[in-house]
Amino acid sequence: NTTEAYAGYLQADVSLSDTIKLTAGIRYTDEEKKFSINDNRASCNDGTVEATCISNVNMRAGNGVLIPRTQKAKLWTPRFAVNYKPNDDMLIFASATRGFKSGGWNARATASAGQLLPFSPEKVWSYEAGIKSDLFDRRVRANLTIYYQDTSDLQTPSALVAANGSVTFITRNFADYVNKGAELELTFQPTDGLNMFLNVGYQDDKYKIDRGAPAVDAFGIQSVAAQQAACLAQRAAGQIPASPNTAPTGQPVNNAPSCGAGIVAPDGSIATPVRTPKLTLAVGGSYKVPLGEWSVTPSVNASYAAKSETGTSAVNLFTGSITGTNGTFPANPFAGDFISGSLSKAHWLINAGLTLKGPDDRVSIGVECTNCFGESYVQSSLVNFSYYNRPMEWMIRAKYNF
Repeated sequence: NTTEAYAGYLQADVSLSDTIKLTAGIRYTDEEKKFSINDNRASCNDGTVEATCISNVNMRAGNGVLIPRTQKAKLWTPRFAVNYKPNDDMLIFASATRGFKSGGWNARATASAGQLLPFSPEKVWSYEAGIKSDLFDRRVRANLTIYYQDTSDLQTPSALVAANGSVTFITRNFADYVNKGAELELTFQPTDGLNMFLNVGYQDDKYKIDRGAPAVDAFGIQSVAAQQAACLAQRAAGQIPASPNTAPTGQPVNNAPSCGAGIVAPDGSIATPVRTPKLTLAVGGSYKVPLGEWSVTPSVNASYAAKSETGTSAVNLFTGSITGTNGTFPANPFAGDFISGSLSKAHWLINAGLTLKGPDDRVSIGVECTNCFGESYVQSSLVNFSYYNRPMEWMIRAKYNF
């Protein structure tokens, strides 16, 4: 990959008064990206390039269309903001900003060069408003932000098992994306040595698909709307998402290949965006206790995250068999007790520590634990396999400053 980009940025700040400041800025970006690939296998370097070689000459989509190896993007991305500072301890702000992420090509092709499909730039308008304040002689700090994010052509990575058994990773502009929410940050220092904090976040996000998009794009890739319709038809026919294809020769497949792929969930709905729990919470504190020239500081913090999905397609396997058109699958992709997959259940994590410091903080000895109660949850997933978070861990630190 090579990237050549030229950009310029201009910003102006105007103070309407001692308390109000306006900001306006704009950036122009002219970018060109190029892609090239060469298959190092001996059979692809003996004077001939077979159709199975993952090389430039074979970069054609499944419908035969040549995959471009150059992408260009020219964008204007403005920013507008207003700050209102009624006093030295309070700031009220609002902003609107446009940004973008470059396009590219799928990073992995495990079956053919035709999998090296391009994806377009991702563009976003982000709106924020909030307040930052210091209260009670700066012993309390309170920051509140509300936001709205409107993204077009969201770049979404997904993984699937190809016909040859390999895991194929694709990135596509499956849909647009909207996220809105609020974040609250509070810090307290009620007495000297005691520090406490509370952070709360709430978000509500979803994908937005184009219902009027053509059934297939220029490279023969099915649109999300068409895929969802096919999934619902497969489910109505008794096919089972996430199950093996065990149908006898000549009969309809037993699995539902359009379900649990891309951003279409096994039940035929549009999947939940990954790693976006509706509610997050963090709370904790520390207290420095003087011991002559020494001090000891105990600390504890806890964090909470509501349930979320870690896989793009929201594929999960639960207890309880399910019967389809051509047999019974000994797991249920819809409901039951969780076995494996992308579901990350709501969880709390507790961390704690105790630090002893000597004169002038030159010597310190500390012991701390992370995930002190051994809470387990799904941190990531890949093709129906779950990968869990780190277990309870203890650490002892000793430090001396010369």
